[in-house]
Amino acid sequence: KIVPDFDNPSATAPPISPAVMAAICQEFLMFINTDPDVRDSVKQFVSTQAPLFDGIQEFSHHHMQLYQEFVTLLDRHVTDFLRLAEVSQQDFEEALVQLPPEASGSAELRVFFKRLDFVEFAQHMHQVARGSACNGF
Repeated sequence: KIVPDFDNPSATAPPISPAVMAAICQEFLMFINTDPDVRDSVKQFVSTQAPLFDGIQEFSHHHMQLYQEFVTLLDRHVTDFLRLAEVSQQDFEEALVQLPPEASGSAELRVFFKRLDFVEFAQHMHQVARGSACNGF
């Protein structure tokens, strides 16, 4: 599972050129935004499961299972991207954490990977259920 630590870039990893970092990140954004399987599977999952998070004060084991299913879904899409782009997981993680916050697509990438945090996931699902967020990433 890829969970980039945006707040603590690795000091020991070999440097990746800024141009390569940007290209990897832009290619990933294009992949998640244009691949119908990615887009449709995430929208389907969120729209189907979001109502189960409406008005919840305490989360059940079932909510945690749904979160794990969502993480597995996103992880599958990231793995597909890595295979298609012929990028290693290490290079991808390094590109993500070294990408400057002001770089094109940086904010969108951070939102995508924040959904791997249970609290962020649950808040997003609650917002979708309330109609105050879209049912994608």
